[in-house]
Amino acid sequence: MHRFILIVGLGTSLLAAVACEGPRPPMTLAARAGDLEAIKTLLDRGADVNAPDSEEGWPPLFHAVHMRQAAAVVLLLERGADPNQRRDRLVPLEVAAAQSSPAIMQILITYGADVSARGPDGSTALTVAVSGGAMTDADLPLLGGCHPATVRALLAHDPAQRLEDTFAARRALWFARFHGCTEVIALVKG
Repeated sequence: MHRFILIVGLGTSLLAAVACEGPRPPMTLAARAGDLEAIKTLLDRGADVNAPDSEEGWPPLFHAVHMRQAAAVVLLLERGADPNQRRDRLVPLEVAAAQSSPAIMQILITYGADVSARGPDGSTALTVAVSGGAMTDADLPLLGGCHPATVRALLAHDPAQRLEDTFAARRALWFARFHGCTEVIALVKG
């Protein structure tokens, strides 16, 4: 794997330097690092805010959410990132739910993320949060954990949300029970 530094500049003024490894494009790296100046420069020079990278197929917003880069999430959304774009069966809100990032979930919701968006198996941000992230492959422990704050944040946004009888909901509850997440179970069963 080659490592190089991409210098993004305007004339003689150096605006940003982004370390690049392998096939990840500069916009992906800037989003993952939360490098706002690099993101602005790349977008100003014509980078597509919704273009997926070649490694994961994720657009920059997914990477910023995954790495918990709240300021980068806001900037990307302000510059036209789609908060409901689906990649790898996930939407950004599900990635935030898996990461137990209530603040980033709120940012996404403020910019129009659909809390009821469903994946192919009926998954939603709520099922992902109930499972503790076990239902994603976003570099999380295989079996997830307990994310009561994330579940509470989603229910605070829409108290009428419920786990419907889907494969995803049954699986999410199984993981919650497996981890002894009694608070999470009470929140969604209550």
